[in-house]
Amino acid sequence: MSSINLFVADEHTSTGFREATLDEIMNGARQALSARVRRGTVLNYPRLTANFLTARLAQRPYETFTLIYLDNRHRMIILHLAPGSRIDEYGDLQRFSLPCDVIC
Repeated sequence: MSSINLFVADEHTSTGFREATLDEIMNGARQALSARVRRGTVLNYPRLTANFLTARLAQRPYETFTLIYLDNRHRMIILHLAPGSRIDEYGDLQRFSLPCDVIC
C-alpha cells in the first residue's frame, strides 16, 4: 500500500515546508468543501449530503441539531446550526429554540 504525505508551507524550517498535521488536513478539507458546497449547490444524493455534513460537523465534540434548507430542486438555500443545541446520549434534543423568523 502506498503512502501519501501532505505538506504545508512553514518559514521556520530549512526547506520551507513540513508535513501537515491531521488538524491542518481536516481544516483544509473543510475549507475546500465549503468552497464547493455553497448556496445553490444541489444536494440530491444522500452520500453527497452525508459527506458535506461529516466534513462540516465532524470536529464538534457533541451532536448538533442542524437544518439544511433546500428549494424544490434540492438546491441548498442555507445551513442553520441551532445555537446551543445538543443531542444527549439518549437522543433527546437539549436546549433548542428556533428564531421566530424561522418558525413564522
